[in-house]
Amino acid sequence: MAAQLPNSARPPVLPRFIEMERNYGSLTRALLAARRKAPPQQDRRPIFTSLKKGMQQLPDALVARLDSSSQRPNTPVRELQPTSNGWTVSASVESGFFDAVVVAIPAPAAAALLETLCASLASELRGIPYTSSVTVTSAMGKRSAEACPGLRIPVPRSEGKRMLASTFVHNKFPHRAPSDRALLRCFVGGSRDEPVLDLPEAEILRIVGGELRQILGITAEPRFAGCTDGEPPWRNMPWAIWIVWSASKACAGGCPVCAWAGNGYRGIGVPDCVRSGQEAADQALAAVGLAQSHPEVGASVVASEER
Repeated sequence: MAAQLPNSARPPVLPRFIEMERNYGSLTRALLAARRKAPPQQDRRPIFTSLKKGMQQLPDALVARLDSSSQRPNTPVRELQPTSNGWTVSASVESGFFDAVVVAIPAPAAAALLETLCASLASELRGIPYTSSVTVTSAMGKRSAEACPGLRIPVPRSEGKRMLASTFVHNKFPHRAPSDRALLRCFVGGSRDEPVLDLPEAEILRIVGGELRQILGITAEPRFAGCTDGEPPWRNMPWAIWIVWSASKACAGGCPVCAWAGNGYRGIGVPDCVRSGQEAADQALAAVGLAQSHPEVGASVVASEER
């Protein structure tokens, strides 16, 4: 939604969609066919799941599982050096030996860390394009809520709008808004409109408000509206990372990094990010002879949204 996705990146990013289109000719026909084949379910989980107290619950739950003596917060790693049976990890004030390493940082940071170890890999990491967007949140009254059926609307490029999409948060996650209110989250920017990232917040709100009137017929002024961040540094905080390169390709080049995790390398969204973390943990365990899978970790974290 926020980036230009090259043809070479589509299979690793959206493999299921590629297969659905190949088998059925369109995503709509594939989804209808899947619905016909699906057995009836008494307790069907919603399509979208989130954490009630925000995404910070996810890292908090993982940190709570770790021994505090093994944690080194606010300790940037400066260098990685492979040894005959593991890694020497050098931080700003100390160094230590570790059996395995998982690289779970954005691609530019990983490139700087691995420059002396594998220059060709660092070069490929720098070639991964990042793109950003600004999120506009608007709280509306009951009449506006009635004008927002469904969960979200994508705005096709052909419409000539600056808005990329709008999510109806009050429908998607009902616990995040009172029953008589509408909570809209709109996105602007991305690779097709980077100049909007530098506009003042008031101008971004004016653009989004005007396009909501045109698309949804919402004429009421919002009770509250604001942007995530209108400052230029937002450009360095990627909201979406689209892949032109796979981590598995880098590992095949002979560099000894044993595992990679994060959407900067494959997949998109929180589920893929969690999955990549689980797979990276399995790879690290396998490297030290303790291979096993822990699917319940991700399940228990996501299940916390119900509590």
